[in-house]
Amino acid sequence: SAMTLPLPDIAGRYAGRTVAVVGNAANAAWQVRQIADGMAIIAVNRGVQHVAHHPALDCMVSLDANWGHAAKYATCPRIVGFDGCDHRHAYYYPAPHEVVQAGPSQVLHIRSNLITALRLAHRGGAAGVLLVGIDLPHYQAHYNAPGIVAGVAQACAQLQAAGLQVTWANNESPASAEVAP
Repeated sequence: SAMTLPLPDIAGRYAGRTVAVVGNAANAAWQVRQIADGMAIIAVNRGVQHVAHHPALDCMVSLDANWGHAAKYATCPRIVGFDGCDHRHAYYYPAPHEVVQAGPSQVLHIRSNLITALRLAHRGGAAGVLLVGIDLPHYQAHYNAPGIVAGVAQACAQLQAAGLQVTWANNESPASAEVAP
């Protein structure tokens, strides 16, 4: 079977920049408009369909290589969580399991594409992340992802304590150019 290249050291890759981490929630197509010039983009899983042609797309993270059909248009590096992915742009990153206190007596060990993307942005020296097209309660409820809400909250708190600014894109419409009479 094919050997996947290990992910090279990314220290400094995003030095001082904001990284937009793009998911595939229903609001993603609207929220991608909030990605500003100068930001780098990390697409998470099928979120790549919203940014496949964006010039700032830097990489895609899908620990199980579940990108969907739109990924064929993206030529950026693909980061996977297993060795043996035979895609020519794939890099193996041994994403650790996060230990999440999901309830009073419920401790879960989860691997998350989103948390991996956040940690990679931080490792790459990003000053901040903008979370775009991420709807954690929906994802947890409909995609068998127990602990994702608590896990992302925990990871964000850890990263914010380490100096990473975490911002969530909003669903506000851009200000209208017309002023009502």
